[in-house]
Amino acid sequence: MFTLTEMIFHAYRSRHAHARKENGFSPSHRCRDNAETLVCPEFTAVDGTPSRKTAMPAVLAILLFLLTAQAAVFATPARAGLLDKLTWKAEKHIGKGTVAEMRRTYGFVEDPILQNYVNDIGQSLAAVSHRTDIPYEFHIVDTDEVNAFAAPGGFVFVTRGMMEKVDSDDELAAVMGHEVGHVAANHGKKRVKQMPLLIAGSILLNNNTSEAAGRIIGTAFSLMQLHYSREDEYQADHLGAEYAFDASYDPEQMITMFHKLEREHPSGNLDKMDVAMQSHPKTPNRIAAFSRTAQMEKTPENLLHIANSYENRYHYREAIDRYKQILDIDPENEKAALGAARSFAALDLKDDASEWYNYALDIDPGNDEAVAGLERLDSDTSDDTGTIAELPAATEKDIDGTVAWLDRVIPEISATAINGRNQQLDIADRRAGIERSFYKNLRGYSETAKEVSSYDEYRVSVLNNAGLFFSGMFNTLAELESDGARLSETTREAERNAREMRYYLQNKSALGSDAIWAAEDLAYVAENLTTESPRIQSALDEAIDETQAGFVNTHNSLAQLGETFDVDNRHALFMVATEMNESIKTGIDHLDSAARKAKIARETLQEQRLRLKRAVLNFNAAMLTTAEENVFAKMMQRRFGMSGELIAKLKASGLGYADMVLLAGRSRRTGLKPLELLEDYDPEKMYIDDFLIKQQDAEGTAGADSLLLHFASNDLLSITQQGALLNLEPEPDPPAADVIAAYIDSADDMLVRAAHSIDEGNAREAVDIITERGKSEPATALSHLLLGLAQRNIGEDYEAALDNFKHAVDKHNESVYGHLLLANTFANLERYEDALNEYVSALQYSPDNPVVLASKAYSDAMSGNLDQAIAVYEGLLNKYEYSHVGIYVNLGLLYYEKGMLQESIDMLSKAAKLAPDDERMARMAERLKAT
Repeated sequence: MFTLTEMIFHAYRSRHAHARKENGFSPSHRCRDNAETLVCPEFTAVDGTPSRKTAMPAVLAILLFLLTAQAAVFATPARAGLLDKLTWKAEKHIGKGTVAEMRRTYGFVEDPILQNYVNDIGQSLAAVSHRTDIPYEFHIVDTDEVNAFAAPGGFVFVTRGMMEKVDSDDELAAVMGHEVGHVAANHGKKRVKQMPLLIAGSILLNNNTSEAAGRIIGTAFSLMQLHYSREDEYQADHLGAEYAFDASYDPEQMITMFHKLEREHPSGNLDKMDVAMQSHPKTPNRIAAFSRTAQMEKTPENLLHIANSYENRYHYREAIDRYKQILDIDPENEKAALGAARSFAALDLKDDASEWYNYALDIDPGNDEAVAGLERLDSDTSDDTGTIAELPAATEKDIDGTVAWLDRVIPEISATAINGRNQQLDIADRRAGIERSFYKNLRGYSETAKEVSSYDEYRVSVLNNAGLFFSGMFNTLAELESDGARLSETTREAERNAREMRYYLQNKSALGSDAIWAAEDLAYVAENLTTESPRIQSALDEAIDETQAGFVNTHNSLAQLGETFDVDNRHALFMVATEMNESIKTGIDHLDSAARKAKIARETLQEQRLRLKRAVLNFNAAMLTTAEENVFAKMMQRRFGMSGELIAKLKASGLGYADMVLLAGRSRRTGLKPLELLEDYDPEKMYIDDFLIKQQDAEGTAGADSLLLHFASNDLLSITQQGALLNLEPEPDPPAADVIAAYIDSADDMLVRAAHSIDEGNAREAVDIITERGKSEPATALSHLLLGLAQRNIGEDYEAALDNFKHAVDKHNESVYGHLLLANTFANLERYEDALNEYVSALQYSPDNPVVLASKAYSDAMSGNLDQAIAVYEGLLNKYEYSHVGIYVNLGLLYYEKGMLQESIDMLSKAAKLAPDDERMARMAERLKAT
């Protein structure tokens, strides 16, 4: 008999057989009447939360179930000895099988610059690991899935999607260090020994393992990575911090990656199957444990090691921050003072450099480096290598014309961004609707599957094809939702950058012609986006329609299958099964069509994103000071292997820094020198944008080029530090006294005492009081609310608080505070969709409550609905006259995110006046003015 998960597993397994057959596909290897062409995007396992884009949970469940069951059967004392004899050769064999599976299913990013980059970081981590006796290999998997994972034998994989998420070498090193930690601690090898004898034996004993078996083995092993124990994960985190530090990277950047990955796969927002699969500890727990590692201690020695590393990589701003931290701890640290002085001098910030050289002389009046540094500053000589070409200044007419162009474009791209956001939400809703329909009918599908005998070839063929469709359907829906989000993100980025460029053009006293060229490029890209976005949206909508139609076909076939069990005539059954398979084939054809439509939309969007990234990088580089540009040129030389002389020649020819990056990528891929490549460029026949991007895209290198621009942009931002100094601030919880006041009729002396203890900062005392009360009095909505508040203040025990707030709402559903505190806790866990639902419930009972509105605006902003969040915050200031520092900060940051720099400066300046002791607001406002 087949369960539903078994039928999907059989369908997946048969997918491999289909890949080798030219004349049709037989899922059971007996049925002759199935679709000739089936498309089911494959999935991979990852070291972390199960993928929502590429794996249906049921597929993972059945594979893991089978592996576990087989392990139980074969791991007898008589046979366990064979597993203990797994050799390095076997470990390597499994690793190579995983490499082959990843290459076949997704492919690898083959760009030499990116390969060298990842390999250099990886090898530096491996060299300081506890397992240096094996060769390591590092691969970039060509998928936008955000993940990294390791296989036995020293194979480490990082996806293109993960690389797009990291914002520095240090973040990538932290991620890869974790994976090297798994390898070094032999976690994968332990998993191999736990694999069923059937699979392990086939690798060890049969050198002629079939292609299909090899693929299943490779994927099965990859899936087993999901089941690293939590102890393994904590150990890998610890080792990752150690290796990143020893390889001269900043392990603290792993915390920023924890938060990013939590937003990708919220640990508290998983469906039931995902929870069963979850092996990683919750993010807050990981951060707490990670922060306790020795390398994370803020000692002068640790900070000096990291600061020197940043300085050696020309990341002077980060180096300065670390040097200052050292001097806060150890004011007599001469090395830190000199490091800060050198870094300021490299950025041509002479007053700051002089201050820190003099500070070093106060510590040691005879310090030769400080004396020499001051002499260089006094002689007014800078570290100008002469590689930077001076381009003609922009004329006032050029600036005015470009500003006018942007003025026309900004309203159009703003409207497009709003439409993109609405469509993103619509796609998410439609995906959820289809998936709800699937799960609503899941029991019926399973009951039908249970009735089918494994020898019933005709009905089995229907189950296999249906399972194959469902697997492909889940994958397609996830990809379509990802495409919608990417389109929304792109249009929003275009709007923000257009606004920023307009601000800079109007507020900079001196501009080069390269800034004007880049701004015009951006205006051109934004105009194209307004034209292409409706076409992309239409293609995605049609793809959703196709998927919906395919689901209806397959659902109807399974319903029909459930009505065939009284049919005994084999010929009649054959005819019915043929009809059902044809219907499912039509459903799969719908998936094929959806994939084609989505592919066209995705390629169009990918090209638009490349053009946008190019224009933005060119513009931001044009805004650098001469000293900053010298630093950026050094970064370019380090990252892309370009000489200072070549950079000067390319800039003098009118190319921007993004253009140089794209040329460097093509040069390394083709073996031709950049200047040789430019010989094919005819400006009379082709725009430089088309030459650098459209031609490249035709060669299938768009993903690699996007990453190259991404890392160059990160380098540039590290020089200017234009990013926000602040984070959006959630609205604080209401005081316990306010909660008591709302429930005064049910408040007793013990609960009043507990509320007072919470507001006085004695949350543990409040827990004791409420616990003692519970021995004689029944729990009430108020007692649950106060207990939840107290628990949130004791080690941020959000899960326990969540339970209490849910109990409070169950007892009193119309409680504004119950829904508010429940929503705030969801927001703390980064479960913003759940939080927004609770805020809406709270507003039903108190529509104009400014605290609820402000809290909801925060979750709107964190979930990407910036326009809604801005509208609420503006309403709080204007309509409700509700304001405090956090409101001004959040609104200022949202304006900044939209590119509304003057409005952002105004809000942050107001925040600075309300909190004069907090220098961050004033510093950020000043930074925006300066940039």
